[in-house]
Amino acid sequence: MIASAFVLALAHSAVSAAETPVDFSREILPILSNKCFICHGPDSRKEDLLRLDSFEGATRDLGGYRAVDPGDLAKSEIIARIHDADDPMPPQDAEKQLTAAERRLVKRWVLQG
Repeated sequence: MIASAFVLALAHSAVSAAETPVDFSREILPILSNKCFICHGPDSRKEDLLRLDSFEGATRDLGGYRAVDPGDLAKSEIIARIHDADDPMPPQDAEKQLTAAERRLVKRWVLQG
């Protein structure tokens, strides 16, 4: 009986955590700043069309796709790229890689729109 209550409590807390809105400034911006801005940020030396340091840059049309399409995982290139084994972002030779937890958080953020 106690074990059942414990499992139920854990399940409820997991659902509640999943429903908690992701805070861009506190949770996502530090990830992007630390792992992505070297190429896709305000100080990047690379002449890349994709900028992740602003909402406008992350959501603008990049020729038929967007890095972030709020609320739509399938149309958000960032989701495809951070999970792509063959052509991942950050690239495999990058010094800083996303953790599994960071990937999940970015996915939740995009899904929340």
